[in-house]
Amino acid sequence: METIKKMLIEQNATKEQFAKIAIFSAEQVLKIYEKDFPKDRRPRQAIEAATKRLNNPLLEKAATVHVLGVTRAAHEASKQSSRAASFAVMSAVYTVYTAYAPDAKRAKCAVSHAISYALSSIAYTSLNEKAMKAKISDYAIEILRWKQYIFESKHTPARKTEICPYGEVKDLVGIRVPPDCGGCKPDGYVYRSPGSGDLGLSYLPKACFDGMIERGTLRLRKEGA
Repeated sequence: METIKKMLIEQNATKEQFAKIAIFSAEQVLKIYEKDFPKDRRPRQAIEAATKRLNNPLLEKAATVHVLGVTRAAHEASKQSSRAASFAVMSAVYTVYTAYAPDAKRAKCAVSHAISYALSSIAYTSLNEKAMKAKISDYAIEILRWKQYIFESKHTPARKTEICPYGEVKDLVGIRVPPDCGGCKPDGYVYRSPGSGDLGLSYLPKACFDGMIERGTLRLRKEGA
């Protein structure tokens, strides 16, 4: 857990990235709660509400009130369950807090709790805690290594873009990279649209990328900046 926490602390990530990690963590242990309480859908609804918030940040205030109600229900459910199930539902609660956090700083704090409760839940079962730590850590690395920007150029309208150094994702399929020159590996960046996964990946050589930034023909900015 300390390794994951250190990774979260060192990352200047977005609220949306932290929310994805929290949702993933809570989903891994949801089955622990539902095994004991198969008819209680409140924890699942809490995770679903967090996902809806992630996909639609402009949800109306009424929706926010509904989510807070689901969170209170999850708190009540946790008092009636075993320790493993209780920790699982608390992971779902902090997943909602992460998704509805007003800024990345608070989301970072909330996702840390979501992960901690998920791992604590695993610790009280026969499941492999070490394997779960590795699974959550690998997912977090995949999410956090892609830096999110608003991508603007003279020829394309502003759009959300995720950018990562080629060396960190060179083994992904779908990257259109020019052939190696003289045996040298390409040095540049891979970019994609958020949520596109391994599809729609494009490559831009570092020299070309840096030159476009310097000349002002390409601009990257954080959302809201």
